[in-house]
Amino acid sequence: QLCCLCLSLKSWNLKVNMISRKDIDSIVPNHIVPSMSISLVNRFSAGDSVIDVGTGGGLPGLPMAILFPDTQFTLLDSNRKKMTIVQEIASSADLNLPNVRVVVSRAEDHLEKYDYMLGRAVSAVPSFLGFSSHLIRSPSNHASSAHDSPRKGLYYVKGGDFKHELEEEAGIQNYTLHAISNMVPSLLTDKQLLFIPTAEIISFYHRKESITVPTVKKEVNISRNNSNKRSIKK
Repeated sequence: QLCCLCLSLKSWNLKVNMISRKDIDSIVPNHIVPSMSISLVNRFSAGDSVIDVGTGGGLPGLPMAILFPDTQFTLLDSNRKKMTIVQEIASSADLNLPNVRVVVSRAEDHLEKYDYMLGRAVSAVPSFLGFSSHLIRSPSNHASSAHDSPRKGLYYVKGGDFKHELEEEAGIQNYTLHAISNMVPSLLTDKQLLFIPTAEIISFYHRKESITVPTVKKEVNISRNNSNKRSIKK
């Protein structure tokens, strides 16, 4: 399935810029492997709800959905053309991922709650949290709840040194950084996997200088059963 995903993304990329065209020949080391690094840090369970915010070409959401078929993944992006293609890929005979839901919407306008958030170099961390922190589900009031886990929160793949963004700009103190080159020694990359636990995200949400209630715009669920779905010809 992962091979089919790579081939599909390469094929569609000839028509629509799903991934930077200068980078498409390095899709595995530069995109698929960093996305899959999340699975080396956390194992999603059946019943978990996960949202990939600003998924673009379906990364890291599609690789995670392949690795964790019992977990429900929502892939969110405002680019309708890209998201129609992501749904085409997810529902293709080669991948057949019924655990993927594709939603066309801005993060600010999406009001559902999730156990986990995923992201991949969508923007600077403070900006990302600014438009997505409301999506994380608050922990149970019962401290012993089996549904709560210290591993729940945000998993975010990003290159370079961004500690200043985290600590000085976002005020995030409780976080973990995993160098992907340490997890996958054969991979030469400066990308890191950032983990911010749920409690820290909720704390960020409550201390934002101003919270603007988003104007809810119509969002579109693109599914294989949607008779109004636009088709994009290869």
